[in-house]
Amino acid sequence: MDPKVLDYCLCYIDGRTNVWAWFTSCPLEKQWGDDWDDAPYEHNAGQPYTMTIKEFGIHGIAIDHNLFRVAVDRERGATPCEGSVNSQWSVQDINNKHVAWLRFEKDAIHAGTTLRDFIEIVKRNGGQVYLPVEP
Repeated sequence: MDPKVLDYCLCYIDGRTNVWAWFTSCPLEKQWGDDWDDAPYEHNAGQPYTMTIKEFGIHGIAIDHNLFRVAVDRERGATPCEGSVNSQWSVQDINNKHVAWLRFEKDAIHAGTTLRDFIEIVKRNGGQVYLPVEP
């Protein structure tokens, strides 16, 4: 794994399965995906886009960036949609830090947390992060 990936920031956790955590090399405020402004996120939001628009005056240009996802066993952690049929949160709300992506008894993981810190916090709270196997 490229060591730079450890500095990517958390931008999305799949609300339906609570298994995949997505990290981006893009500045968090520029990262977007389908219906990220709609609540409840767990029924509306799609995975993060791999391109963003960089503004140049009235014109924009599409800029590629990198995404990295990890599987998470977060047995002791709760997502914003935990315990409700329809949460009140959109991905945009969560990424604006109105609520944490994962809450543990003593810790919370907010949007923008680096993969390095995410792994440490999940492990400290009894969970496990599974990184892809390199070929």
